[in-house]
Amino acid sequence: MKTPLALLLLLTTALTACSRSAEPSHSLEVATRTVHTGALSADGQWAVVGSALHGGSLWYLPAHERRYDWNHQPGDFTLLQASAISPEGQWAATSDGQEVVLWSIDSGEASGFWRMTSSIRQLELGRHGNVVALALEDGRAALYDVRGGNFLTSFLHRGPVNSIAVTDDLSLTISGGDDNRARVWHSNSGAAVSEMIYTDPVQRVAISANGNRALAAARYDSVDIFDPRTGELHWRLPFPEERTRRGLTISSAGFSEDGDYLLTGRPDGVVQLWNIPEQREVYRWQLSGRKAWQPVSTIVMDVGFSIDPNEYFALSSDGFVHTLSY
Repeated sequence: MKTPLALLLLLTTALTACSRSAEPSHSLEVATRTVHTGALSADGQWAVVGSALHGGSLWYLPAHERRYDWNHQPGDFTLLQASAISPEGQWAATSDGQEVVLWSIDSGEASGFWRMTSSIRQLELGRHGNVVALALEDGRAALYDVRGGNFLTSFLHRGPVNSIAVTDDLSLTISGGDDNRARVWHSNSGAAVSEMIYTDPVQRVAISANGNRALAAARYDSVDIFDPRTGELHWRLPFPEERTRRGLTISSAGFSEDGDYLLTGRPDGVVQLWNIPEQREVYRWQLSGRKAWQPVSTIVMDVGFSIDPNEYFALSSDGFVHTLSY
């Protein structure tokens, strides 16, 4: 989930909200200008924000508090391009596109930094911040040992990799790229497990913590939920054909812990909650733009569940973390 703005600008357009969309119950301003990247923790407690004006920051959402400023060089605002929070919420990672910095959420201190030889399009953190998964422009999806400072496994695509995700135990990795493929891999061996092939580049992938379900979204094709171990299609999300042809399906996605529910965010500010076993949309919300008198599409940068089963979160590109009640 953690989407660089550069990958989404081509998706952006102003669209009319669905008439049955609800509004957020609360909105917290975390940036006064455009957010280039952001990540929400699995429990809805923390948000990493990469702002065009303020650089990087960590927010403690229950207290509406900006806890730390996170920039890669002292006295300078870093234009962050990718970010992530580890599943247990103890570590965060930020990237300016070349360098990765690992941060302690508890102390706010940097634990280490590493410079990659290829541009980073997206990243994810494994549990306890031991491994960072990288989607790289040179056609590699890779797992990097941030403690040891070396690559563990690399998975090859025939073109830039746009998105990557890992299971909670790091046993499976999923990646999607400009070669029109979403691939699931054994993380240790690097062997391919399953593959989904599309007619257009795969812009977004996700996988449930337990590895039971995966998502792949192609640019002008479809958004599919499938079995990552067999490649069997479970459900194709029912987006209108017109929206799909215009590349306006999703900009962010995340599974519930058990994999039975899915949150998706769209480039037009719509957040949708899906029940996967029942194959139905449960609820949707429409995020309002910063200037109601000057409508501009609000891209949903990240979505997240919380410890409250009736409460969800969304980070928007115009600088707000929205609380979504159901």
